[in-house]
Amino acid sequence: MVIEKIVNYLCLTPNPASPSERIQQRPPRGPLIALSSQTGLKVIIDDSKARRVAENMGLKVTGTIGVLIKAEKLGLIENAYNKAKELREKGFYVSDELLENLSKLKGTTY
Repeated sequence: MVIEKIVNYLCLTPNPASPSERIQQRPPRGPLIALSSQTGLKVIIDDSKARRVAENMGLKVTGTIGVLIKAEKLGLIENAYNKAKELREKGFYVSDELLENLSKLKGTTY
């Protein structure tokens, strides 16, 4: 299943050490947005500027945390909050506010 592969990739792939390495490894967002526009598929983007562009075009947009939430709902992972914390520990940026909101999603604090 595609979502399971994405979750496994996100949770098992270490984040590059330096910001310049991260920038070099990031795929260009333009082709993702164009593909979503042509196919109507939801696009997964965490970059805030690219998200705004896609949303302004009326595209369906989600981010990494949205993928984790969906994976939890599908029973592919035990809980999205723990996976988000794991990603954060590996260097993926997750704001305190987003983590707090994620912990409240089920009405419980992890």
